[in-house]
Amino acid sequence: MDASDDKASGFTDSSLLRVINALEKDYTNGDSEALMSAVFFCCHLQESAMPRWVADNVKDGLVEWSEFKVGTLDEAYNGTKPEGFHLNANRKEREKKFAVYCRINQLAESGEGKDEQLFEKVGKEFFISAGTAKSYFYKQKNTFRDFLK
Repeated sequence: MDASDDKASGFTDSSLLRVINALEKDYTNGDSEALMSAVFFCCHLQESAMPRWVADNVKDGLVEWSEFKVGTLDEAYNGTKPEGFHLNANRKEREKKFAVYCRINQLAESGEGKDEQLFEKVGKEFFISAGTAKSYFYKQKNTFRDFLK
């Protein structure tokens, strides 16, 4: 993701830091995936440093792993996927969801309405159904909304 992607998403350092702060609460409440999500968002900070809680927890996990106190990075970060997790479906969604969201917003900003025709058009561009494009768009939109409250 480059600076233009950050601009497309509307993320500034202050909004990224709000997301990271929300992830700290999730991590403290036992969501082990929140740490890696925070690292991801920290990579997009332009002017701000990685928050101490992120750096400390990443360092601690890497020390555990590099000193052979745990066998895998999954063990170091308590990373497991839930029962019934479908890798390919989740990978496809992960790879396309943000791009679909940005493309729909881009077309909407150029005057196209956010209607079924737009979802169908974007779906064809990404080789997914209109329903999947719509689902990806609203999942990504809700993710941003939840983080930026």
